[in-house]
Amino acid sequence: MKKLIVIILAIIVLPNHSFADVVFRNKATLQVSIDTKEAEVVRTAFDIFRKDYRSVFSGDVTEDRKGQVLIGTIGLNSQAEKAMDNESIRELKTHNEGFVIQVINNKLYI
Repeated sequence: MKKLIVIILAIIVLPNHSFADVVFRNKATLQVSIDTKEAEVVRTAFDIFRKDYRSVFSGDVTEDRKGQVLIGTIGLNSQAEKAMDNESIRELKTHNEGFVIQVINNKLYI
């Protein structure tokens, strides 16, 4: 019986502690770090995201180097690139058009 209780507790507790956490909150301002050197297509995607965030969450999106969401392109030495693991960067370099979404230390990297 004790083993069953331990297993049930592990099933409930471990998933909550083993995943990073990024939460978009209603009417909250979201800070995003995106370099001014990003390509026009990246800026356009960011503008679409900003409009969608405003529509869905009724909050504002501001640009801030210490943002919760970091957007970057491989080769531009962005904060997002610096935080990515080497395997993800190698994989990205094999594709002309690709992206990775990772949560690292409660920040969303794209």
